[in-house]
Amino acid sequence: MMGLAGEVADSVTLHPTNTSPLFIRENVLPELAVGAAKSGRAIDAVQIVANPFIAVGRTSEELNASREHYRLLLATVLSTPNYWRSLELIDREDVGPKLRELYRCGQIDMMARQIDERIMEAFVVSAAWEDLAERLRDYYDEMDVSLGINVGDCAEIERSMSRLIMELAA
Repeated sequence: MMGLAGEVADSVTLHPTNTSPLFIRENVLPELAVGAAKSGRAIDAVQIVANPFIAVGRTSEELNASREHYRLLLATVLSTPNYWRSLELIDREDVGPKLRELYRCGQIDMMARQIDERIMEAFVVSAAWEDLAERLRDYYDEMDVSLGINVGDCAEIERSMSRLIMELAA
């Protein structure tokens, strides 16, 4: 899919499990480059839109609740073999089949326990609202990506989102 996007697309929007800098460097960019070369385009002709999972909160309690939401979401998503490639990059390929088996056995409550801090760090950007812009900049460092920001349902969104956009644009 990325190869075809490199050939003809103006942009690609990445699934949240495929938006880590590691996944972009190891998978997205090389595949886009192959496609771009086929059609004689430069790779930078394709805008990459990353949509990271973002755990955010005004207080540590809100931040922890947001992280737990994403832990459960990841447990469900990563039980699907299509997403195991992302686990392989962080040497956690053993987790996907475990999650799938727990799901098949109806042990949904046990699934989130398989998502440890190493997996959370690889898939979820976590920060307090006031630190989110800096955290996103650090996370993507020098990568040329656009961001799709989805922070879920939070009372701080309206007030904090405008500040976040201003900080990211600076």
